[in-house]
Amino acid sequence: MGDADSDTDGLTYLYYHNKFIDVVKNVSGLFFTFVDSFPSQEPFQRSSNLTITVMKKGKPNQQFIICPENLSLVEDIANTASSSVDFRGLICDVDYLINRSEPNNIIMMTIKYSMTFLDVDELGIIEWRSRLRKTETKIIGGKKVQDRLNAEVFPISILVVDAIAMIFSFSRFISFFKHARQYAKQNYVSFYRAVMWKVDRWELFNLSYQILTFVSILTFLIIVEDDFGAHRWLLCLLGTAGFVHSMGLFRSLRMKEELWLVSRLTGRSLGQSSTLAFGFVPIYLGFVFMGIAFFGYFCNVFKGFLRTIKVLFSIFHCDIVMDTVELVKEFAVVPDWLIISYIVVWTNLTCGIIINVIISIVEVTLDVLIHEGLGATTTNKIK
Repeated sequence: MGDADSDTDGLTYLYYHNKFIDVVKNVSGLFFTFVDSFPSQEPFQRSSNLTITVMKKGKPNQQFIICPENLSLVEDIANTASSSVDFRGLICDVDYLINRSEPNNIIMMTIKYSMTFLDVDELGIIEWRSRLRKTETKIIGGKKVQDRLNAEVFPISILVVDAIAMIFSFSRFISFFKHARQYAKQNYVSFYRAVMWKVDRWELFNLSYQILTFVSILTFLIIVEDDFGAHRWLLCLLGTAGFVHSMGLFRSLRMKEELWLVSRLTGRSLGQSSTLAFGFVPIYLGFVFMGIAFFGYFCNVFKGFLRTIKVLFSIFHCDIVMDTVELVKEFAVVPDWLIISYIVVWTNLTCGIIINVIISIVEVTLDVLIHEGLGATTTNKIK
């Protein structure tokens, strides 16, 4: 049995095929017995039987339900699976339940835990990985005052304020339309052109995000439950409404030249830095693929495409440089000079070059905006 790392996917061990059957048999028995010795302050119990899933190449998965009475079948299942030429893996799943009583409610937490045995092709070994698959929490009983504030009172207050803001916006639009109609008659232009001349574009933007906020909060209040976080689309809708509301602050920033300078600096710098970002993408992907190829199989730090992207992005900001080096040295079967060279080159390229280039872009953009502001001020004085 090898050492395990602290990756979120769980613990990983390697076994030879001749130990596979004994390991599966012992693990299956522990699924039923370890609840008696688990150090939990709350009532902890098994809430399902053991489910064994046998995966085979090119064939549908087979599932077996094991209870304490037929635990002896596990040995036959593991023996049959491992002796098959198309054996790909075996998964053991069990659900556990934790009950916690509070003054106003009862919290029931379901924990789904699994152990996976994967056949490593052409190496004659079995990779054993354990991980927490999922947790589900159900609250039975009344809500606390704080929960009611978060889930009901605050959203209703926001809904009322937003409704008042929408009324004011609609009243302004009615006034705009009246003046546009008069202007169109007096100047012999179309009503549409008169509206576009008279209506402030920011008013259209304000009304749009007010309607979006109103719909988001109203939808939240209609379907709100303790597990509302399961509705991903609702969270995205609420987040979009909040983001668009923040964009509405740009109207206020334009009224103050010093504050508007910051917004213009941000916009221009991002526009110029985007060209650098597109040019840097191939280099980024190259280091991602190198990391996966060099260290990905034996070290979970570089396991997978998205995970490697996140790790290199963190190193980009000098967050986990030494931790990454130590973890890769511990698990990756490669020379130390290769690990250090890979990390050092990436760190110097990003922290030493890319960040300094971005800072230079921001400085140049700031100088241009300051000169533009001075030129506009001089022109106004001359006039």
